[in-house]
Amino acid sequence: MDAERRETFISFLRWTSAANLLAVGTELCASSLRGYGYVRHATLLVFCTASVRIGLVAGLGLGTDVGIAAVPVAEATAGLTGLTMGLVLLRRTELWHPPAVLIWRREVLTGLRRIGVPIAMSLLLISAYNVAVIGVLGNYGQDAVAGFTVVSTMQNVVLLPGMVLGTATAITINQLRGKGDWQRMRALMRGGIEVTVMVYVAIAVLVWLVHEPLARLISGDAGVAYCNLIGVSVPLVAVRHIRKLSAEGSARTAATTG
Repeated sequence: MDAERRETFISFLRWTSAANLLAVGTELCASSLRGYGYVRHATLLVFCTASVRIGLVAGLGLGTDVGIAAVPVAEATAGLTGLTMGLVLLRRTELWHPPAVLIWRREVLTGLRRIGVPIAMSLLLISAYNVAVIGVLGNYGQDAVAGFTVVSTMQNVVLLPGMVLGTATAITINQLRGKGDWQRMRALMRGGIEVTVMVYVAIAVLVWLVHEPLARLISGDAGVAYCNLIGVSVPLVAVRHIRKLSAEGSARTAATTG
């Protein structure tokens, strides 16, 4: 990569990373709505935010000369839009009142220390691992780094159903926990795992059946075979992922699993 392209790409990463910080407000609003049972409101918030993001990337990236700068612009706009919409929804559902901003609640720090810090550390370790892997693969050339990036993206898509089902299970467990219904909590945990395994079995079969056209669509290289190799192992991901998310979300509040 020449110096000019390198500087452009580094600038793109910096602006995109900064713009992504604006998504924190949207995530907090959506997770709070889900945690208190307003799932439809949270879904509407996520859908609208994603629509703004995708629409701007497509419109600016394909319809103008903005180029890759469309991504940070779309991220920032979507973040601000989501935050505004999220606060409006929280106000309408009476979960948030503007004067409450001035009220100091010490128990919030306790919740952050007991729940937020362990989850944040887990995500930090995962990020550090990815950076370390890219650093090692960098010694084997750009193709190896690009291949790892493609695989990581595919992995995130595969994990998405587990994230959704795990969060839904955690929210329901929290509701039962508030009622003191411990017996149904155990049954729900088992049911959530069973449903997730069935979903991932279907995903595994689908990935294995369409691995060749899927590999060509993702990378443009018919020699990419990892979709064929990982397809049959996808159900094993289901059990680990839903147990992780359910444990995180049912700790005290499902707001942490957003």
